[in-house]
Amino acid sequence: MKLIISQLEALRGYVSREFYYVMTELMASYDWKQIDTYELWRAPGSLTSKLLNNFGELPDAILFWEGYEFVCAHTREIGGLDCKKFILADDLHCQTEEMREMKSVSFDLCDTVLSTYGYVWDRFYQEFQGAKKVVWVPHSASPDFLLPYNSNPENAIFLSGAISWHYPLRQQVKSLYDQGTYAIAYHGHPGYHCRYDYKENEDIGLGYAKRINSYRAGFTDSGLYEYVLAKYFEMPAAGALLFADDTVSGPLRSLGFIENEHYLPVSEDNLEARILYVLDESNHDELDEIRRRGQALVWEKHKTSDRARQIDEACN
Repeated sequence: MKLIISQLEALRGYVSREFYYVMTELMASYDWKQIDTYELWRAPGSLTSKLLNNFGELPDAILFWEGYEFVCAHTREIGGLDCKKFILADDLHCQTEEMREMKSVSFDLCDTVLSTYGYVWDRFYQEFQGAKKVVWVPHSASPDFLLPYNSNPENAIFLSGAISWHYPLRQQVKSLYDQGTYAIAYHGHPGYHCRYDYKENEDIGLGYAKRINSYRAGFTDSGLYEYVLAKYFEMPAAGALLFADDTVSGPLRSLGFIENEHYLPVSEDNLEARILYVLDESNHDELDEIRRRGQALVWEKHKTSDRARQIDEACN
């Protein structure tokens, strides 16, 4: 048995359903079982007895979907389980030393780390360099973003996401939006919580994707940590030209994204010149071809179903 320990129901109502879709695909197509972290916290008895009570057998492989507090509270029992142990790690940076310690303990306990930002793993966890197997499992586009190509989008650049010092280039684009200098459409971040109603709220999920789809280009950046965020896949999946920070051009290239072929790179040095280029009507035939190729690439290789397959292969 292959088992995911995660907060699946919470992620169903999170601001992004990417991980929810990956897990449900693992369950539907690759015969993974799942149990909620809180259920294991609350139930009486040992971890072994809880697993046996729920499944009638012990797992051959466990995938912890983060859940660092749970792992650290059960290190002895988890270490004693005779199975392969994997952990999915999203953000590698930490706000506190306590969280970094919990992550380090969890990573040390598991055989393999599946990291959405595996290409910068050594930058954050040098103590594991060469001693821990790390598999880069990039972010991806969920079914919410797989929209038909829009042949007549509004000639504007779509800006979304948190605006903070973590994203300096994003701050610059937001400043240009505030000044009204260029045709930039801003979609404020709705907030990080797990209580979203995807049927009613158009700021997330399909409603958000439709907004991306309505504009010619969508901007994103990698921030201070140089993360290839989910937006790098969601923007082109929804049919917008990926107008993106060139800091991560190397990792993007390894995923098949070639500059000026699948996306348009931008930097602090050429930001306004690139914006003018994107908005210039005379460039739109060329940019629309980039849009089409970018969308085709994501639909072919970078959907949540593709990540589920990669995770299943990594855990076998």
